[in-house]
Amino acid sequence: MFCPECNKKFSDFETICPTCLAELKDEFLTGSSPVSKVTPISDEKETRHLPYSVRKQPETTPYPEISPYNVTPPVQNNNIVGISIAIVAAVVILFITSTVIPFILTKYKEASSIQESKEHKNKALNYYRNKQYREAITEYEKAIEKDPNDSVSYNDLADCHYYLSEYGKAKDYYSKSLSLDPNNYESLYYTGNSLYYEGNYKEALIYYSKSIDKTGFPYDCYDAMAMCYYNMKDYKSARDYAQKAIALAPSEGSPYLTLGNIYYTEENIDKAEEYYNKIPTFYSSYYVVLYNLGNIYYYYKKDNKKAIDYYEKSLELSPDYYYSHYKLGLVYYDTKKFEKSLEHICKALEQDPNDIYLINNAGIDCYELENYDRAMEYYEKALTIDPNYPFAYYNIGLIYEEKQDKKKALEYYKKVIEINQDRALIKRAEKKIKKLENK
Repeated sequence: MFCPECNKKFSDFETICPTCLAELKDEFLTGSSPVSKVTPISDEKETRHLPYSVRKQPETTPYPEISPYNVTPPVQNNNIVGISIAIVAAVVILFITSTVIPFILTKYKEASSIQESKEHKNKALNYYRNKQYREAITEYEKAIEKDPNDSVSYNDLADCHYYLSEYGKAKDYYSKSLSLDPNNYESLYYTGNSLYYEGNYKEALIYYSKSIDKTGFPYDCYDAMAMCYYNMKDYKSARDYAQKAIALAPSEGSPYLTLGNIYYTEENIDKAEEYYNKIPTFYSSYYVVLYNLGNIYYYYKKDNKKAIDYYEKSLELSPDYYYSHYKLGLVYYDTKKFEKSLEHICKALEQDPNDIYLINNAGIDCYELENYDRAMEYYEKALTIDPNYPFAYYNIGLIYEEKQDKKKALEYYKKVIEINQDRALIKRAEKKIKKLENK
């Protein structure tokens, strides 16, 4: 081995000759020479046997020493990070603008529409309570425009048409209510009522049956079904459902009225009167009960005085009840109280001015009161309604006979025979003709 300092040969177990090593130590201790004087020729010659103080330290190192107390992360590519952040931000903004904002706006519009709908419904309700159904309809339509999924608004709109007797429109809106809420009891029940008033009893029964399951107290359903069966002349079923209604509400009047009507129709008059008398006087349609009792005494018991009493009491409860006025016109005529008869006939005519029978009866009252000109007006009006109405011709013949106009009287009596098929009236006309021709 050769010494790197003096190039002398020395032992293979040393990396520098002993002489140079001694000199080197002296220089280091005295500070007369820098440590860097001992520089290994190559990494292979760097010694591991010398003290650390005499080892050659590299002047620079290619990589800085990493301290566990001051760790600096590796530098990332700033362009890639920036692009990633921009993409994420764009996705978030797109999501917000395409989903979140439209959702919020939709919910806001829905809330606003529902609030406007409530305002229109409140206005409609005030009109409804005051029975201003046309005005209520306008407001309910506006409410539905703002909230088309509100089944209650459709039901209430249908109610307005129902109370205006516009049953076709009522059914349409009840149907829309049921399409949104199939369990709506009121829509089912009043659809049945609308069909009932249209005379469609069979279909009404379907809706009444459906409504039974939607309420815990089906009294109204049973009562209505009893009336349907009564009008369909199925008196057995009518009795059954009337009794079911009575079992649920024994103080109500309607099912007793239905039972009374069944027995009246069957001409079981005593039984009919029994059920009519079971109806409490506070029943909302008690005036109908009094009218029916009047019919019992007028037609069957032939007690005109008692019949008049029931009809008059009926009018005390319902002053415009058409049928009581009509029957009083008849019973007062039978008792020869022609002025009273004419009074009630005219009251009935106010409600039905084209009832040809009432018009003819009014003419008869005037004839009996010897007011022939007014009687003629009524008979002629009857003929404008039905030009072949034989009783008007016969009664006009009577007037001309009273006026001693034989020719005119014969003309009208012969007209009766010409157009009439009533054998009793024909015989009366023939008798009149024969009498006049023999004068």
